[in-house]
Amino acid sequence: MLGNILSESNLGEKQKELLDTLIASTNNLVDIVNNIAKVSSIEITETGKQDAVFDLQKSLENTVEFFTGRDPHKVKIHIEVSSELPPRLKGNAIRLRQIILNLIENMIQGWGDGELQASIKAIPGDSEQNRLAVNFEVTAGKRLNLSLYSLPAENNNSRMIDLGVARRLVEAGEGKIEVEIGKDQTHIRFNLPFQKVVQEKLPETGQEKVSHLYLVKHPGQTKTELKDANVLLVEDNLINQKIVQLSLQKVVRNIDVANNGKEALDKFGTTKYDIILMDIQMPVMDGLITTQKIRELESSTHSHVPIIAITANALLGDKETCLSSGMDEYISKPFQMEELIEKIENLLSGN
Repeated sequence: MLGNILSESNLGEKQKELLDTLIASTNNLVDIVNNIAKVSSIEITETGKQDAVFDLQKSLENTVEFFTGRDPHKVKIHIEVSSELPPRLKGNAIRLRQIILNLIENMIQGWGDGELQASIKAIPGDSEQNRLAVNFEVTAGKRLNLSLYSLPAENNNSRMIDLGVARRLVEAGEGKIEVEIGKDQTHIRFNLPFQKVVQEKLPETGQEKVSHLYLVKHPGQTKTELKDANVLLVEDNLINQKIVQLSLQKVVRNIDVANNGKEALDKFGTTKYDIILMDIQMPVMDGLITTQKIRELESSTHSHVPIIAITANALLGDKETCLSSGMDEYISKPFQMEELIEKIENLLSGN
């Protein structure tokens, strides 16, 4: 990114040629690192106890609407929850949403042209005392080449879709997952254990409360041109702050900087922003908690500011975690500034 900024300054022809070569080499290295991160075998780790009472039907609907709400002509997913299941369960709904997000996203990638036709079913499984297993079946109306395990390095079949993230999430939740590939359909079945809820009520507002998850893009979001955008960058690293500021200052109207989540909330409460770039790991208050608190504040104003997660982890499951906490997009370091700008433009336009 600094190379791109330097290339726009007054350089001699030979200097510019050498710099262009350096930028191209760096871009290739970034691509290689990103590809390694995508197929990394790093294990998914727990981020803490996240059990809460939630409405299963609404939880699935909100997760699915993250895809169908963006373009109803590209994704069509039917949800069916058995009447034999209790309407409320207690457990890690964040993990459930991460799994569904990952499965559907992979189906979309492997679907090709046309509208994705899929369904999600939930039926009761084994039950004992206060515990209840829920069996889920996600079905795609097409034969898809899915694998629950990462492909060996020598296998260059790029059409095979790796469901390793979903498998690890299911196994982390003490569940099992399997794939059945038929002639005209693809079935993904998994189960997760939950606790039965006895005389426990959801908040009186009627809205589900699962660690304040917000997946649906709020209709209060307004469209904005990139050149008119007021941006809030939440980043504790001074070098990263400078790089993003130098890269974006020529294409947006204004960039404010917050060094941590608490500063971001203070600025959010006094200034109207069109988009927020949110680092994940920060002192005082991290990006996930900050995003949840912003979504809480917005719930009373019927507004919605798009948030792009920026993380250096590149761990499997990170994207699903960010989306589940209420963020709209995700980009991992190192990244190309052109990719970030494209994501910003898409969100500002409502896509």
